[in-house]
Amino acid sequence: MRPIPRPKVYEEAVAEARVVEQLGFDTLWMGEHHLSYDGYCPSLFPAAAGLLSATSSLRIASGVMVVPFHTAARIAEGTAALASLAPNRFRLGVGIGYRAVEFAAARVRPADRVRLTEERVAQLDSAALRERTGPVDLWVGTGVPDGIARAARFGASVLLMPTVTSRNLSTMRDTWAENLKRRAGPPPRFGAMRECWVDTDPAMVRWARGRLLEMWRHYSNFWLDDPVAQRAHRDSLAEQMTRQAIFGSPGEVVDRLGRLIDAGADTLALRVRFDGVTGNALRRCLDLLADEVLPQLGRRA
Repeated sequence: MRPIPRPKVYEEAVAEARVVEQLGFDTLWMGEHHLSYDGYCPSLFPAAAGLLSATSSLRIASGVMVVPFHTAARIAEGTAALASLAPNRFRLGVGIGYRAVEFAAARVRPADRVRLTEERVAQLDSAALRERTGPVDLWVGTGVPDGIARAARFGASVLLMPTVTSRNLSTMRDTWAENLKRRAGPPPRFGAMRECWVDTDPAMVRWARGRLLEMWRHYSNFWLDDPVAQRAHRDSLAEQMTRQAIFGSPGEVVDRLGRLIDAGADTLALRVRFDGVTGNALRRCLDLLADEVLPQLGRRA
């Protein structure tokens, strides 16, 4: 909600990538959006190249690249370029997209998004393209059964949206594992995404939760035909999304993230960057995650 110059956004991303690498995190996930107020990355490959160049072991992942806006050849060649720059350090997460304004700007019909995604992922998975550009560490971002079926059909890993509960996660993992196509490359994984905040000070937890609620209140505008007339529904959606988030002390966060592991998640993508959250507060959250939360989760897994 407080826009900053675009070069500053990328400078902050590089600095944060170096911090999370030093703290021992495995992967930094990037999201693709267009025409966004908040600097969401509109071109993932050059940004990923910058982050990979600024680090030495950290994986960079697209979480997710909107496939209907890109050709399969461009995706494959971009992934191959990153593999040359930093072998085995880029994960390609793909999705079908949802924002009408982005589809209008790209001159792609939303009604075609499933078909285009299926066609392009099939091309990406074809022997001819793999031979030319090499294997792809493919992930499908989804929150619905059709997306799970798509991932299984292509032998892809899964990254579940924050809306998926631990109960539904278990069912989706079973369905995916039963139908998974075996393919060359790294073993596929099953991940879950969550908004997450950890602090020993309850006041800071309440503050971060308020920032997340405001962020979701804004983003829920994209899901409604008339956000003004549907304001009550918009606020209800924002509150629902915020309740799904995992906030609290280190012990509370370990307990709730542990439930996702118990339900079958072997990868956790934790979103800690909300509108207005930066600086010392963010660094304290990252430190607590690295020092107190992740070691306990590792033992539990």
